[in-house]
Amino acid sequence: MILTARRSILLVLLLSIAIPSHGAVYALVIGIDDYRFQRGLYGAVNDARLIAAALEKAGVADISLLLNAEASRAAIEAAWERMVAKSHPGDTFVVTYAGHGAQEPDQNRDETDGKDEVLVLGGFRPQRPGIGERILDDELNRWFAKVPDRQILFIADACHSGTLTRGVDPRVGVLSVRTIGDYGPIEDDELVMPSVSPTHAIEDLSNVTFFSASRDDQESLELNIDGRPHGALSWAFAAALGGEGDSNRDGVLDKGELSHYLIEKVRILVEGKHEPQVIPRGGEEHPLLRLAPRPVIVTPAQQPLSVHITGSGPELRRKIRAGLSGIAESPDERGADAVIDLDNRQVLNGLGDVLSDFGTSTATAIQPILDKQLAVMRLRHLARNPVPMRILPGDDVHLDGDIIRLELPVGDLNALTLFNLTGDGTVQLLFPIAGESPLVGNRVFTLPIRVGPPFGGDHLIGLLTEKPLPELHATLKSVDGKQKSLTAAQVLEAEVQNHRYQLGIAGVYTRPLTRSTR
Repeated sequence: MILTARRSILLVLLLSIAIPSHGAVYALVIGIDDYRFQRGLYGAVNDARLIAAALEKAGVADISLLLNAEASRAAIEAAWERMVAKSHPGDTFVVTYAGHGAQEPDQNRDETDGKDEVLVLGGFRPQRPGIGERILDDELNRWFAKVPDRQILFIADACHSGTLTRGVDPRVGVLSVRTIGDYGPIEDDELVMPSVSPTHAIEDLSNVTFFSASRDDQESLELNIDGRPHGALSWAFAAALGGEGDSNRDGVLDKGELSHYLIEKVRILVEGKHEPQVIPRGGEEHPLLRLAPRPVIVTPAQQPLSVHITGSGPELRRKIRAGLSGIAESPDERGADAVIDLDNRQVLNGLGDVLSDFGTSTATAIQPILDKQLAVMRLRHLARNPVPMRILPGDDVHLDGDIIRLELPVGDLNALTLFNLTGDGTVQLLFPIAGESPLVGNRVFTLPIRVGPPFGGDHLIGLLTEKPLPELHATLKSVDGKQKSLTAAQVLEAEVQNHRYQLGIAGVYTRPLTRSTR
């Protein structure tokens, strides 16, 4: 619950600067789930197939897809050299990688942190045989620097080390994180590395732009999206190619549109657990890719919530399962959208956050919490031009009595609707209330928030439109203070169909000063 003054209440993307309309586009798409000597992944192959399909729909004809054992170092190098040989100045290379990342000690002293970042291939282990099945960032720099007259789009959906902004509750088994960490110094290396550093760092190459879905000190999660494991940035990039990133609907995806879409969409999907970055800034209006003619974006049918029920006895679990609607039971906690812990009477989301306590172990008490998760899933799909909502001072778990602040920038769409969905599914209308005008002008809207019970996971929903939406406001007033989160989401979806809009979602996770035990 949030109380306001108004009421008591490595994934890495390296992206081309330009894709000229007259230039050819070549794509090399890599996805590795199967690792012979490392922990496997679940969604990297899904990522590769999804991106390849999106590129094909966007008009890219020359696509090489390498999956699992096909993606050896030799095969990747050969595919790169084929693209170089076939291409001409002004052409574009799209190279995407989904799989594990890692770090190792810097061999030529060109890294300020003393570590080289590594793409880990399926046959890698840090000793022979297999030590050569990796690609270092220094090598990528040299590859890219040799073709300065080609524009390069390189997506590496991996991370190298670090932690998450908020930890993962051990009762929830996240699918995986895409790193094997730092495996220490390499001895008897199969790769021959130059003794000097590359001439340019990757961020200095004028034909490359660098996006990252997480900071260098953060991990990147795999998560369920539309019922399938994915990396958040890969999924978002494919959606951008499908038309969601083209905010002005002119059929051209420019750098500013893609930057905004990827950063905000990833934040919404992972709820701030890791933070997207972009380097360098600037060049926002530069065109990147022509899309298929005005693609029609259709909100997918509501997927059931994947739920795992744990604790207590099998008879009670069966009884609760039979009384719940809108769910599909998951055989285990790994990858579930929600976990119901009957012993501790709590519901957790698939990212490992506590959503809400429930007073009694009944389907009636649990259903509103799951309905709220279904509502948030539905609203995520509507966030096609996301509002960059931020909770300050950060996305950590906030404690009882903390004062935090919502910031929401308002532009030409300046009719604001703001409401909260609490962890237990209660709707709280925050703006406009008490006769206020929803027209807020071009500014940064701020709202101070005091953390209080009940604790868990709230979701602030910010909607910007050209004109006020009186029917939506009337509905939100009618369900204010009630566990009607699905109603609020369904009415919002119907209202925005014929309007220009921006939608933002900000998760706020809270707990008491001392954790209670049951």
